[in-house]
Amino acid sequence: MKSIIKPYNIPNNNFNDNIIIIVFISVLFDISIGNISSLVDKYIENNVPSVIILVIYKFVPNTENPHWERVTVKTYYNKLVRDRIPEIIESSGKTCVVEVLSDEEYLKYLDAKLDEELAEYHKDQNIEELADLLEVLRAAAIARGYSIEDLEQVRAAKAEKRGSFVKKLLLKEVVED
Repeated sequence: MKSIIKPYNIPNNNFNDNIIIIVFISVLFDISIGNISSLVDKYIENNVPSVIILVIYKFVPNTENPHWERVTVKTYYNKLVRDRIPEIIESSGKTCVVEVLSDEEYLKYLDAKLDEELAEYHKDQNIEELADLLEVLRAAAIARGYSIEDLEQVRAAKAEKRGSFVKKLLLKEVVED
């Protein structure tokens, strides 16, 4: 039996991102998590899902009861998180790896986060998801060089000129004469 690495895609997960589960099974005794992680990194480069769950099993030969033993579970997120999330993760006894993004990457990940939060709002339609959307919108405005006051002024000017959404109007058609 040889080692295998197999990705599983979870379709229809109600989010815009893909969740991939990679199960690595090995009969080798000296599994190098670093080597496996580098394989996953190469997979991510080509496929770029937001969440990858890596589960590593090794075979433990035992004359009485040979069995498979889970060595580790590692989850790769590659997504923008709120500032206190690493602190919260570490307070639960887990470790995490974070990267400070460049301004260009930050804008890219903010846009992806906006899509993610909008999908979550569509799914749950609650005030918490609206608050998350608002937080990402605020961050996007600031990252693009606007103040919250600038954003509000533009919103108010558009509402004055074109109206808002109070009347619940649905445009059905326009006929040209």
